[in-house]
Amino acid sequence: MLLTEFPDIDNVNKLPTSASFAEKKRVWELHKDIPMVCWKANMVLAWLEVECQMPMYSQMCYENIKSGKLLLELNDSELEAGLGLGNTMHRRKLRLAIEDYRDPSVV
Repeated sequence: MLLTEFPDIDNVNKLPTSASFAEKKRVWELHKDIPMVCWKANMVLAWLEVECQMPMYSQMCYENIKSGKLLLELNDSELEAGLGLGNTMHRRKLRLAIEDYRDPSVV
């Protein structure tokens, strides 16, 4: 599946951290069926806040996580450094959420 198969909708690729929860939820709803490996930064941010309910990591995510592909490749220490995930339970929650989106044929 190619990234170009999923069109940009209303410039959602430029979703700032200051966007409202409703806007992030709209982005999430429009794109949630796209494989994580194809996500751009805006989708990672929307997923983190809407689906995972972890808005406290939004700023670090915005600054450091540029795609779903990158997110899938991070190990626990990289997640901790890239998102500031010092809380072990938050790191575990996020790791489990990421694994839910991993394509089993890629593992």
